[in-house]
Amino acid sequence: GSLAGITAKLDHLAEMGVTILYLNPIFEAASNHRYNTADYSVIDPMLGTEEDFKTLCAEAKKRGIRVMLDAVFNHSGTEFPQWQDVVEKGPDSPYWDWFFVQQWPLPSLKLGSRDKFHSFAFTGMMPKLNTNNPEVVDYFREICEYWVKEWKIDGIRFDVGNEVSHSFLKTMNRSLKRLNPELFLLGEIWM
Repeated sequence: GSLAGITAKLDHLAEMGVTILYLNPIFEAASNHRYNTADYSVIDPMLGTEEDFKTLCAEAKKRGIRVMLDAVFNHSGTEFPQWQDVVEKGPDSPYWDWFFVQQWPLPSLKLGSRDKFHSFAFTGMMPKLNTNNPEVVDYFREICEYWVKEWKIDGIRFDVGNEVSHSFLKTMNRSLKRLNPELFLLGEIWM
């Protein structure tokens, strides 16, 4: 499907009583699941454009349907430019502390990463972000503020919220609720 395809089905969804659309990651990534984000500011072209998403949000609101985005901030994809900088420059990268690298140089990123860098589910394609790093917090706060201000989203689901720092989530809550006190924030907890 695509964002325009969802927009075309909004009347049907409203007739069925749908009141919220929760969208899995919609950002540019190297996989179909998109939990290995390359760019948090670019909608994956396979799904559509920023204008397609703005239209979806506006049309959903007209029908009383809210839109929630999946925010994957526990880890990025290996195509994420900050990670690529670490791969290239190692400890000299300004983004070195954005991740948890134990050993450098890094191995082939398609292999397991257990002893070289922390990653989600021990896969080399999703390096874990240091959500205690103030630069990481500021980067993602600005990203989320953009989503709320420009796209008028109604909610954010924090992927593996139990693996993101509490200070990160508190900062997000304070900042985003100032923009929209009604914004719904949800943290996923794995049991």
